[in-house]
Amino acid sequence: MITMVLGGTRSGKSNYGQKIATDLGEKTGLPITYVATGVRTDDEMARRIEKHQEDRPNDWETEEISNALPEFVTDASGDDRILLIDSVAEWISNELLADWDEDDPLPAEKHAESRIAQLVQELSASKCHVVIVAHEVGQGVVPPFVLGRVFRDINGHMNQELAAACDDVWLSTAGIPVRIK
Repeated sequence: MITMVLGGTRSGKSNYGQKIATDLGEKTGLPITYVATGVRTDDEMARRIEKHQEDRPNDWETEEISNALPEFVTDASGDDRILLIDSVAEWISNELLADWDEDDPLPAEKHAESRIAQLVQELSASKCHVVIVAHEVGQGVVPPFVLGRVFRDINGHMNQELAAACDDVWLSTAGIPVRIK
């Protein structure tokens, strides 16, 4: 079972993803692994990560995965557990930046696209219950710089690919989740 929770910034998507994982854990008795993809790049990001840590139950296992998300899903695929991935947008940003060249963004785009395909394949083969938190960024302003536009496009493509592979997809807006698939 794969569930996706989409939303914009401060939309309530992470809270709802945690609620889904908690409810599923209570129903099944399975342990929950929180898969954190954010990287402490500065003080502000460190504060965001600390806030997410404070909001999680203490009995959840946490795995910090900045780039190796498909590989982690592969390794965990035989386990009876719930994976809460928060967020795939942070992960694909990390993947995009790993190969980024402002003068030639195409190799980074191709790398990110291949990693998305790999993640979808591994999620589809996994025996874990997976809850994916994803950012919806395509409804905002067109970024004024190349990296922002490339990220927006790749993130949108990734969301489409993941949503197609999911059993349930939710959109959270203003803290109100609405099932869209």
